[in-house]
Amino acid sequence: MKRLCLMFLFVCLFLSSCSFSSNVSDHKCYYISDSTLTEEAEVVETVGLLSAECTEITNADVSKYSNNSVTIYYPLFNDEFVDGIIKGAIDSHLNGLSSDVVACFDFFVSSGQGGISIIFYDSTSVSSSLRNVFSVTFSDDYSKTLSLESFIDAKSPTDHVVKTVDKLYGGEGAFKHNKEIVFYTDPKGITVIDTLGQRFSIPKESFNGRASRLVTVGKDYNPVQQNEKVIALTFDDGPNYKTTSYLLSILKEKGVKATFFTVGYNIPGNEYLLRRMIDHGCDVGIHSYAHQNFNTMTYEQVKEDIEKCGELIKNATDIAPYLVRAPFGNVSEEIVSEKEYYFINWCVDPYDWTAETPEEVYEHVINHARSGSIVLMHDLYSNSCDATALIIDKLKADGWRFVTVSEMFDMKNNSPSGKIYYGLGY
Repeated sequence: MKRLCLMFLFVCLFLSSCSFSSNVSDHKCYYISDSTLTEEAEVVETVGLLSAECTEITNADVSKYSNNSVTIYYPLFNDEFVDGIIKGAIDSHLNGLSSDVVACFDFFVSSGQGGISIIFYDSTSVSSSLRNVFSVTFSDDYSKTLSLESFIDAKSPTDHVVKTVDKLYGGEGAFKHNKEIVFYTDPKGITVIDTLGQRFSIPKESFNGRASRLVTVGKDYNPVQQNEKVIALTFDDGPNYKTTSYLLSILKEKGVKATFFTVGYNIPGNEYLLRRMIDHGCDVGIHSYAHQNFNTMTYEQVKEDIEKCGELIKNATDIAPYLVRAPFGNVSEEIVSEKEYYFINWCVDPYDWTAETPEEVYEHVINHARSGSIVLMHDLYSNSCDATALIIDKLKADGWRFVTVSEMFDMKNNSPSGKIYYGLGY
């Protein structure tokens, strides 16, 4: 059975054999990452002292637990929270084993969808299966444990997994399940393991949209804290090779992030600008493909338009967008209530497209903004770009923080509410 991972040989110093211990020898460290996974990946055995490379990838040392009948190798991340939940998972699994079990558990590490998974398997069982297996998953910022519910947005995540596997892999009964589902994250979605050791890949497109939202926030994600003075600058209708590039340079110079709602037909030829946005930590959202009023379109036409723009953004950035701003702010309750996307409007509109000077835009924003405001501007106009620099200088001096829309509502850790967002507290 092909196994989607690259195998590294991890060689360290062997210590104790009857307790938790570190620096073990002859340990096989498997790791799945965006850079190592391919469509037809085979297990590749690399002989040599690769501990430095493996440590760099996993940011972990290797330890082991051993008693008279069971040995478990496990990674140490040198983080109190993460190491604690890993040891907790080991203790829980040991407590569930019968006293006559003889086993040696190895592990591999897999990452994707904003999570890191440690998968423990009995290496004494048949090599082509993972019959005796357990796992633990935590967020890639080491802040919390992740469960199946963190990825599957359904009333019953377990039932959703079973139905999805049956649908994708051979009909009813394909997934053999009689207890809590073992899963791990990977670059394409999650992989679930049934009681026969069969592994089934569930792409993130089958998660009802939630999984992708775990990873589509910008770099240095920092949700709004209580009592902060915050504001979100948002820009519609780009990208434009001249003005958007100029605006991004201003944001970078001043150390400020923003949110861009892009129009699909402006993306071809300007994909590099979307990548600059992501690299700077900005949110990139959908502002339709054709910039038509959604209220004049059928439900099917709106869905198609949103998906068409979203696909262009994903192709350019490798990130599936989840923020949508409808042209003119018009969108039906039917679309919003599906909770597939966050629909973002605004509460401060300086009508920058009519302004004759940057100062006009600046004065309107300063006079109308309060903490939690979402400001609507357009990155097609140089006046808007120059006004942005003035706004940043003024509000920064007054102690405000500029955040993305995702940070304002902590969208990394919350699902869409089925409403339109106008601002924090609006």
